[in-house]
Amino acid sequence: MVSIILVVLFICQLLSFFFILLLNSKLAKFKDLEMRQERMSKELDDAIGLYLIEMKEENDRLIKELSTVKQTAGKEQRIIPGETAEQSAEEETISSGAAAEAEMAQQRPYVPIAFAANAYNRQKHPPAEQQPIKETPEKIVRVEETEEQDRVISFEKEVIEMYQAGKTIEEIAKITQKGKTEIELLLKFHA
Repeated sequence: MVSIILVVLFICQLLSFFFILLLNSKLAKFKDLEMRQERMSKELDDAIGLYLIEMKEENDRLIKELSTVKQTAGKEQRIIPGETAEQSAEEETISSGAAAEAEMAQQRPYVPIAFAANAYNRQKHPPAEQQPIKETPEKIVRVEETEEQDRVISFEKEVIEMYQAGKTIEEIAKITQKGKTEIELLLKFHA
């Protein structure tokens, strides 16, 4: 009788060791998964940080270029002997106002992209009935939004196809003329 109890206890002890090992392996899988997710989140944070730094550098460069363009385009004040600084500043504002009015007269009126695209398409493919098409501003905005979404989706598909074809991120960035970080983010989001 004692031997039967010892055998049963021994089997129970083996079963408990088996379940402990099974639970330990599941716990290790969860820890591994957690570490991978943490590593991916750090990589994503780093990529977004780099992208933001690149954007800031591009914005700073643009601001610097715009300020140099403004400085070169601006007229220097000339003061004639015997003339006060106030008189020359007043004459300059009058002449700059006249120049601004002349520029405004020469500028073309603004035509929305959707109107121009529709006119081009109508010339290319004239409809059977030549009735004028009335466009509402809401319709124009929706058309522009859908065109923009189609462009973004086709760009994303193109990048993913190039990556699947075996091109490196640098090659894709050169071909599409986009930043390396932007391509990395796009591929990470679609992976």
